[in-house]
Amino acid sequence: MKKAFSLIELLIVVLIIGVIYSMAIGTIRGASDTKAKKVNLKNLKYYLQSIKYEQSVKILCLDNCKSCSLLVDEKKDKELDESFDILVDDTVEIYSYEYLTGMQEKEKEIFFNKEEVEEDVCFSYTIDKKGIGDQVYIRFKEKVYDYTLDSGFVSVYNSLEEAQEAQEILREELFQ
Repeated sequence: MKKAFSLIELLIVVLIIGVIYSMAIGTIRGASDTKAKKVNLKNLKYYLQSIKYEQSVKILCLDNCKSCSLLVDEKKDKELDESFDILVDDTVEIYSYEYLTGMQEKEKEIFFNKEEVEEDVCFSYTIDKKGIGDQVYIRFKEKVYDYTLDSGFVSVYNSLEEAQEAQEILREELFQ
């Protein structure tokens, strides 16, 4: 007597093949998307939040922003390469918003290398172990990037005045 596969067995085989196919295609697409995406100030916060770390993750640019590194848990993970779309240069300015005084330019961070020699920090941005990043506004190439929200979302404004106005509107809405 000839045995045949039941309909259930055939459906299970087709289902397994479909799952394997979708996983393979997803991996291939993910790899090509990662290569195609450049990290810039608009998506930097999201990029840093996607990295696995225990204490902090930080982008640190030294020497007039000619060399930038990724530090994971205070250890240099890698030098930034061509996947970083000219992240910043020495014209970058970092501001914080103060309730009474408005936008205030932040002083540059002090950094000591392994030999305990102080180096000029052009730009840095840190996300701590709770996933909260520096609450700053970054002005670069006639745009202002708002890093004050805790989500990965970064608002972009055309001027510091526009960013300050948006902050004041948000503050008024919160206190009503």
